[in-house]
Amino acid sequence: MNPIVILWPSFTDNEAVIVSANAVTVGVPLTLIANTFLPDSSVGVQGVVPGNLVPPYADSPRYGLMPNLGTGAQVPAYNMPMGNVRSVSITAAAGSLGTTQFQVIGLDENGYVISVTGTPATVDNTFFKTIISIIPQATLADGNTVQVGLGADGFTQVLRLDTWNKNNNYSIGYAVFESSVSLTPYYTLSPITNANTSMYSDPAIWYALPISNPNIITSPSSITTLPVVTNVAFSVVGIPLTSLSTKVAASTGGFYQTIIQQGGLV
Repeated sequence: MNPIVILWPSFTDNEAVIVSANAVTVGVPLTLIANTFLPDSSVGVQGVVPGNLVPPYADSPRYGLMPNLGTGAQVPAYNMPMGNVRSVSITAAAGSLGTTQFQVIGLDENGYVISVTGTPATVDNTFFKTIISIIPQATLADGNTVQVGLGADGFTQVLRLDTWNKNNNYSIGYAVFESSVSLTPYYTLSPITNANTSMYSDPAIWYALPISNPNIITSPSSITTLPVVTNVAFSVVGIPLTSLSTKVAASTGGFYQTIIQQGGLV
């Protein structure tokens, strides 16, 4: 297979801005720097209408209610960088947020709606593939503004490996840049479904890569413990993994993750 490369932008990357300096008014969604649009499940037409699609999310079953894409019924959203499933960082652009809470609504790695409400520290423990809205739960005085960027925690999107391949040889490597990282490669032997895609969905079937195992070659060999904090590559030989992913914890820096599976006859 060709190398699969995922870029995890730095916590402070100027391009990783979800909300620029924005006033904070209770119930008024923050203005996202949208890079995608989703069908608006609140606007629809009855019946099967040619050219309309089933919405990817909804607040309840909508039996036969189709989003009216023909009239532009869409909502702006923010997609995380490709292959990133991560938290958001909510901070004051000016002044202070105090104890203000925010409701963040988005999609998880499988496209299911997730919603979390709390202080910025609470919100930081939820991981999104897409952000749909961020709604303040209180109004702040003039001069206090909020900004939202990429969070420091999360995981890389799961790569499903070729389990029919006789050459069960895989490599996962990290090229680190900009400040510090804390990275732990995880693997599973279980078949992957939408219900257990990530180690956060079903942690019981995911395991930290046992880098002391003789079937795992570490380069450089001086790396003997996890999590990873510098450039390193792990080559896995003869272990029939089904999927690989990386848990990212409190990482202010950025990195490239590369996964390669050796090709061969089936």
